[in-house]
Amino acid sequence: MKVNVSILNATGKLGQYKNFLELQIKDALEIIGSHIELHDLDITVSPFSKEKISPFGIGGFALSAHRVELFLDSERADIESVVKKELTAVLGHEINHALRKSYGHKHITLLDSLVMEGLACHFESVLNGGEISSMFADIQHNDWVPIYQKMKPHLESDSFPFEQMFLGANLNNYPRYAGYWVGYNLVVQYLRNASASVSELVGLNSSRFVASI
Repeated sequence: MKVNVSILNATGKLGQYKNFLELQIKDALEIIGSHIELHDLDITVSPFSKEKISPFGIGGFALSAHRVELFLDSERADIESVVKKELTAVLGHEINHALRKSYGHKHITLLDSLVMEGLACHFESVLNGGEISSMFADIQHNDWVPIYQKMKPHLESDSFPFEQMFLGANLNNYPRYAGYWVGYNLVVQYLRNASASVSELVGLNSSRFVASI
């Protein structure tokens, strides 16, 4: 297993944080690696583009089974605090995606996307000692079942409004982060009736998580 970490600094915005970020990522990988086996992985860190900045100040994307990108809002004065609080969960979320991709799973259908995001959000809670993902601060008070029932007719579709279902692009249709919330609860429900480690969960077919409700 080899993990390469690269701080991308063509903009000059991350240079002052290089040593800090490398240390934080090293510590995060130790925690993540205590729960799942880390495979060969390139981790890159770069600033958010202006149109993609997250309200959390940090985000990520799993480009492949061997490549994870982290994004930071380098304009925030509290970016070091954000990293200390959120980096382990965000990095774990994206590494969970990368691991699932290494098993050959893709997020083609709505169900695939719900499960992939649900598994990663569940892993965040494992890394956080049982505390749910910070993205659920508002939606955690919503009953997930009616949202799931609304999505259910589209589970096998490979053409669905991702930005509405997952990101809240139209709040009249779905609350923000609805897809993540439903996916997380599908995983939680599955674990009520089955015993599985994080590594075992991430390799399961999406159909295993369909709720019989």
